[in-house]
Amino acid sequence: MVNLTIPAAHAAVNRAILSAGKHAYCEKPFALNTADGRAVLDLARARGLLVGCAPDTFLAAASRSRATPVDRGLIGRPLTALAFMLSRGHESWHPSPEFYYKPGGGPMF
Repeated sequence: MVNLTIPAAHAAVNRAILSAGKHAYCEKPFALNTADGRAVLDLARARGLLVGCAPDTFLAAASRSRATPVDRGLIGRPLTALAFMLSRGHESWHPSPEFYYKPGGGPMF
C-alpha cells in the first residue's frame, strides 16, 4: 500500500499497513525519528514484508553523481550552497500546508 499521509503520521500508518499484512511504500520522511523508523523496520522484518520510501529521488544516482566531486575534494572546500523552491511556496498550491512548518513536516528535516 502507498502511504501518502502527513509526515507525522507516516510511522503509525506504516505499522498499520504492515499489521494488515501488506507491503508499505511511504512518502518522505520515513519517520520523524530513529526509534519510530526502527519499529516499522522491525515489524516488516517480523512479518516478512517490505517497506520503501520516496527519498529515492534525492538519494538517486543523478543526485549522488552531483555530490561525488565534492565528496572527493575535486572542487575544493565548498563555502556556501544555494537552493531554490520551484513554486511560490506550499501555500500557493496545498489546501492545508500547516504541517510543512511542524517538525519533520517538509521533505527534508
